[in-house]
Amino acid sequence: MRNSYSPTAGGVRTYVDQKFQAAARLDHSLTVIAPGTENRVEMREGGKLVWVEAPQLPFDRNYRMFWRAVGRLAHP
Repeated sequence: MRNSYSPTAGGVRTYVDQKFQAAARLDHSLTVIAPGTENRVEMREGGKLVWVEAPQLPFDRNYRMFWRAVGRLAHP
């Protein structure tokens, strides 16, 4: 699960893409759950990317975040 992920931004996207490539190379199936604009599943070589609808970050519109989950972790 990625708390922040953007299909248009660099570091995290590059890392996740490399994980999918490694999974495919090793004949594994990787599932990544990431915040997105809508609920949907994107099949990738090496697994799938599961997008869960989440709000945008107020200071960077390229990213979304699981705000409710963060709140529950901060205040159990």
